[in-house]
Amino acid sequence: PSSPPSPSPSSSLQYALRGQDGLGTHGAVFCGDASVFQQNPVVLEVSLPNGSWQLAAIPKGGWPRQSPISGWLRVGGGALALLSGVLVFVLVQAPARSREAVERATVALRQAEEKYRSIFENAIEGIFQTLPNGRYLSANPALARIYGYSNTIELIDKLNADTKHYVDPNRRNEFTSLMQLHDQVSKFESQVYRCDGQPILISENARAVRDRRGELLYYEGIVEDITDRKRVEEQLRHNAFHDALTGLPNRLMFMERLSFAIKRAKERSEYRFAVLFLDLDRFKVINDSLGHIVGDQLLIAFAQRLHSVLLENQQSVTNRQAAGINASVAASFTIARLGGDEFTILLEGIEDAIDATQMADSIHKHLTLPFNLNGQEIFTTASIGIVLNWELQNRKWRDLKESQSLQLWTGTGTQSLHYKNVQDCEERSYLSPICNSRCPIRYSPEDLLRDADIAMYQAKAMGKARHAVFDTDMYAGAVARLQLETDLRRAISAQEFQVYYQPIVCLKNGKINGFEALVRWQHPDRGLVSPSSFISLAEETGLIIPLGSWVLREACRQTRAWQLQFPCDSPLSISVNLSGQQFSQPDLIDKFKQILQDTGLDGRSLKLEITESVITEGAFNATAILKRLKALNIQLCIDDFGTGYSSLSRLHHFPINTLKIDRSFVSRMGKKGRDRGNIGPGEIVQTIVMLAHNLGMDAIAEGVETADQLAQLKLHNCEYGQGYFFSRPLTSIAATALLAKQASKFN
Repeated sequence: PSSPPSPSPSSSLQYALRGQDGLGTHGAVFCGDASVFQQNPVVLEVSLPNGSWQLAAIPKGGWPRQSPISGWLRVGGGALALLSGVLVFVLVQAPARSREAVERATVALRQAEEKYRSIFENAIEGIFQTLPNGRYLSANPALARIYGYSNTIELIDKLNADTKHYVDPNRRNEFTSLMQLHDQVSKFESQVYRCDGQPILISENARAVRDRRGELLYYEGIVEDITDRKRVEEQLRHNAFHDALTGLPNRLMFMERLSFAIKRAKERSEYRFAVLFLDLDRFKVINDSLGHIVGDQLLIAFAQRLHSVLLENQQSVTNRQAAGINASVAASFTIARLGGDEFTILLEGIEDAIDATQMADSIHKHLTLPFNLNGQEIFTTASIGIVLNWELQNRKWRDLKESQSLQLWTGTGTQSLHYKNVQDCEERSYLSPICNSRCPIRYSPEDLLRDADIAMYQAKAMGKARHAVFDTDMYAGAVARLQLETDLRRAISAQEFQVYYQPIVCLKNGKINGFEALVRWQHPDRGLVSPSSFISLAEETGLIIPLGSWVLREACRQTRAWQLQFPCDSPLSISVNLSGQQFSQPDLIDKFKQILQDTGLDGRSLKLEITESVITEGAFNATAILKRLKALNIQLCIDDFGTGYSSLSRLHHFPINTLKIDRSFVSRMGKKGRDRGNIGPGEIVQTIVMLAHNLGMDAIAEGVETADQLAQLKLHNCEYGQGYFFSRPLTSIAATALLAKQASKFN
């Protein structure tokens, strides 16, 4: 205390120490009898620069006074000293009991000093004390190791002699400014030099130490080497934004840069950019045939070639801009791998659509050269979709000027939006999940990427190895296709499909030999939908599997019912189309067994129509499957014969019963003119019929529409015909009536 109480004259105890283990956090001082001291100690706290210590003592000659010897405080017959941060009390004259207490206190003080010295010396983090001007007062061995010095003395000498410690000299000034402002810093990161000149990253936590009057004495704190941690963090950050295989930016970084481009285009109307969406053609074939390792090597090589093409093209664009308008807008690009064999390119600062299309042409040109992977030449091509930000903008305003309403998709259907002006239209259409079925009014990075993807698929549909520029008709088609797929899935569960039956007629006697089952979709809003509108989508989405099974079962059931209703020597047969996806199903044979058993139809009355491509794409497996179907007495027919790539040398190996002549040959019969090679349509049909007979098969001609075609088919000894000349596809009720009419005629 600044004004301690005077000792009592009646005090009989000259010196005493009290506390936990001789020196605890609370000491005591007593003036009076020893018995009173033991019961009622009084706390005395002595605060010094390196800590606050408590000492219990009864001074013989009064309270402590400053001694002429610096660092010591006189206490009657004893003295206090601060040694290595530990307060030591030396007793000169004391009773035996007091000497024992002092000895215990001295041991405890020494143990405490050793404990804290051990912590200081063995700490993993560097510990330091410096003056405000940066000169080091003390440091521990860990700090010497961090900075690359052999010991602390060398560290202090070198750092005090050389002030160029920070890579950026301003960091020391920033550190000092923060200390002056807050008296402490936390996680202050800097780059400093080790003794060998190697820069490292450190993190400092420090505080200012002041005396009782508030005067700054020094700074003390800890230092941690965070170089490795920062390297790992940087690697994780890089991995988060880059593709692990090719090293290119990934989808996340691409979308971020695309967002910046959109923002820039909104701020500067003259700023133009394009997004290119690339997909390697037939990459799956390479993966499946040569393996995924080669496939990965191809992706890496493709990414490298793509980068070199863009660098080369960027230079030409920059040169052209330097001589024209907007020369200040520098062209730049970003390549990214979205995943699999899909890549995207962001072209910024371009002048016109020709810059984007020329880039696509350049990519196609460079892809004509093979990739040499492990000594093997591999060729590949790419389909490219292009979307231009200013084309969307221009088309948007043009579409709005042409009409005062938009058709919006609401999730369950479309609704008409009427607006007063462009701003009103934007505000109101923003409420729709798909703003405008023809063109989205507000476009985001996701919208642009979607549109480029739509254009890419358009390029694939045009024949692959080419590019297509997005327009709003593509978007409308994509939305309609999505809606069609949704309706198709619902239609299967809602049983909206119907089977229509087209008669197959024996050309010799005109009798109906059987029917071909054709599926129709009775849409609740669109009415009757033709198979050409949804069969390809069903095959693409896999919905052809449940749909095909339903058609097969229904056709077999109806055919068996007709056989029972109209018995004859040659039972009616039913022809059902079998898609490639159905043909490849592992449980195909079991399904046919079950359906034949459930419907009671004999396998000889069922004829499966399979295209040439289904058989030739997997010849070995196809032969085995066809033989198993044949074992069920099911008849097999090659549909649209003459339009595929059948190997005639292998045709006789398949257990085929019938060849069905494609309508494209039949429809040209009777017309004047000859095909290339001076071969007429009639001769082609005749050749197919002769081939079928030579292989022990029947022939069916589809698409018969005129009496002249019928006459020629009879002349060529074709057994069966099918087409509008005989009948259009009929409902089961109409087909039943036709069979009844035939039964009454021939009976």
